[in-house]
Formats: sequence, C-alpha cells, structure tokens
Amino acid sequence: MRTDVPRFGLEDRAGDILEALRSAGMEWAAIVTSKGILLGRVKIDSIKDPDAKATDIMEEGPSTYRPNVPLEELLGRMHEHRFDMAFVTDPDGRLRGLVTKRDLAHAVATHRRAS
Repeated sequence: MRTDVPRFGLEDRAGDILEALRSAGMEWAAIVTSKGILLGRVKIDSIKDPDAKATDIMEEGPSTYRPNVPLEELLGRMHEHRFDMAFVTDPDGRLRGLVTKRDLAHAVATHRRAS
C-alpha cells in the first residue's frame, strides 16, 4: 500500500493538486477532512481550470477497501470490475493509502513463490 497519496482539502486549488500529482507521478489525489476522513478523489485528467476548488472537481464517495481484505480477493475484484487503483481506509473512513493492481499482483506473486 502506498501511503504517499497526495491529500488535499475541499478548498484547495486544482492547480496545486495538478502540480502535486505530476511531481508524484500519480493519477489520483485524495480529498480529506482535517481529520483525514476520505471525502472524494480528484483524477489528474479531470483538472481543466487551475483556479477551481477541489470541492468543484472531485468525485464524491470513492469506493474504499479495508486493510484486512485479502490481497488475492482485492486483486480479483480489480480484474473483474476493471479498475487499477483503490483507496484503503480504516473503519472510521480515515485514509490509510492507495493500492494498485500492479503492486497487488507483485505482492501475491511474491507470496506464492515464498510459500
């Protein structure tokens, strides 16, 4: 799980989000409360106006997964439903990080080789 997900508040500028995503080499930024509760996400390709606020361009209520979901199960869901990334939150909705299909596939393969 990547814990370096760019995190922003509702009032942050889209231009700042875009800059952070480009420098991190990531496609998504998390929009969170001051307590780290995940509210939404902003995708890099949805940023058109650098002066827009995060609240105006975010997708609300992204799907999330808990850290206790087995890796193979989540990887299977990603393949079945054709998505490449997922946010991981704790039971209170606080953002813990982001997982990618590629990272999960690598972790599952490594675990299988070690078994």
